[in-house]
Amino acid sequence: MFDLSKAVGHAKRNATAKIQIELGALRVILHCKPATEDNPAYHNAWARRNTRRFSRGTPQVTARFMDETRREDAELFAHHCVTGWDAESLAPFTTDGKPPKFSPTECMKFFESLLDEPSGDGREAFDTFRSDIRDRQMFVEQVDPAEVAEQAGNSQGA
Repeated sequence: MFDLSKAVGHAKRNATAKIQIELGALRVILHCKPATEDNPAYHNAWARRNTRRFSRGTPQVTARFMDETRREDAELFAHHCVTGWDAESLAPFTTDGKPPKFSPTECMKFFESLLDEPSGDGREAFDTFRSDIRDRQMFVEQVDPAEVAEQAGNSQGA
């Protein structure tokens, strides 16, 4: 039979990761928990949302539906995934020029600013972030393949 624990047992899964959002001159680092099953608070809220959504039948995919989904995802991320940010990188983009203190409410305001950015580039930046925060590999430490082989008992030099 197969013992796949040797294949994945070496990977160190991190509880959080730093994910960058880029939009023109803006480069902000968000400290995040994953938007996956590895984060039960997020996953349960996501499942409740989808249960409600699909209990009314299959939604028609329209531009409005896509916008609503982005905003709902932003709210889930702000309240269940993002735990902080590097505020100094946001200071030049605040109305008072001061670094914003992190809170889920402030995070949601930031996401809304991205989604409402007139050129559409903010939506694209949010979509990239959304893809990254859902990628379990963003939360895994990189390891040396030779070390993995040695741990699995597959070293070439033995």
